[in-house]
Amino acid sequence: MSPDYLYSEICEQPDIVKFLVKRADIFDDALRKLSDLQFGNVFFTGSGDSYCASLAASYACREYLRIASSGHEPMTLSRYSGGFFNGKSLLVAISVSGKTPRVIEAVKVARSKGAFIVGVTDNPEGTLASLADSVIFTHTSPTEALKSSSYAGGLSSQYTGYHHDVPQTKTYTANLAALFTLMVRLAEERGLLSGSESKKQLGWLTKSADFIKDLIDHDPTEEIASKIVESNNFFIAGSGPNRATAIYFSYKLGEFALLAFQNDLEEYCHTQYFITEDGDPLFLIAPKGPSLQRAAEIIPVMSEAIKARTILITNEKRELGADHQICAPYEGPEVFSPLSFAIPLQLLTYNLAKRRGLDINRFRGGRGTEKYISGSFRTIRQSNIVTVE
Repeated sequence: MSPDYLYSEICEQPDIVKFLVKRADIFDDALRKLSDLQFGNVFFTGSGDSYCASLAASYACREYLRIASSGHEPMTLSRYSGGFFNGKSLLVAISVSGKTPRVIEAVKVARSKGAFIVGVTDNPEGTLASLADSVIFTHTSPTEALKSSSYAGGLSSQYTGYHHDVPQTKTYTANLAALFTLMVRLAEERGLLSGSESKKQLGWLTKSADFIKDLIDHDPTEEIASKIVESNNFFIAGSGPNRATAIYFSYKLGEFALLAFQNDLEEYCHTQYFITEDGDPLFLIAPKGPSLQRAAEIIPVMSEAIKARTILITNEKRELGADHQICAPYEGPEVFSPLSFAIPLQLLTYNLAKRRGLDINRFRGGRGTEKYISGSFRTIRQSNIVTVE
């Protein structure tokens, strides 16, 4: 039996979170350089899962640094918004492989305008590490493993930069943990949090590792997977920090060639509601707070009028009438909730793929993997980095 790389990487996540939160030295260089830097706005960017991390991080930045911040697709920044960068801008660029062309392009544009660049990457030998003013390494993968791939084809074999060639889970969680930790430590460094307040917030991140382990040890998604395994369309809605979680979940389903539609909780009601059919699964990602109030309004309508199968992911223990309710054991600030809330959705993706008989160690479940990875290498890694004035 071949190793189950996808599940093993899911199981690594509690230790990865604890490692990143406790290893202050990982952030020392960035904190030293940023502590006295007067920046007026903060941009976060990344592609794929890293884009989701950039969205989630922008909420933590506003919460703890009390400054305007936003998460963007890198092409938006590099080719359409370069004029927004100046000497008081901070760009936090995220690329697991350190090679993503549009991220590198955004970094070059921002640097040309005088912005300070923090790179977040798993690859100390990637281009991002060489361009950034300060680098935060997430240390999720052995460096040597990033130099090769398991693909057999000519172009696909060149698609390197990841520990295992499976839909990524631990790298996303590592990015979130690193970014949230950076925001808290930087807030303390700049006098926005006292030492005791900072310790309390970092404590929530450490506890998140325990919450994640509990979710993995007591997987709440196996039965749900059995109920929706034949579904053709998956609808996902989340708001605030968990807008990122909704997008991320849609990406994971898509990496197994499952058709997923994601949106904001409110905007779902204005748009994709009208293409949701009887029996379609609708995932509502809503921790206690504003999102849960809105989700509680949506659930009865979907069950009664549309007869969709509602699946609520929340940390509210009261039953709210959904067909299935996954209780994520997390009680900290909502801005950190994406760290825990992504885990049951990773597990659900894994269980769905297994029940469908897909190869869980291959993108698209083994269906046309080499062809698609070769094409992806051409459309992404071989893309030209352009200079936009």
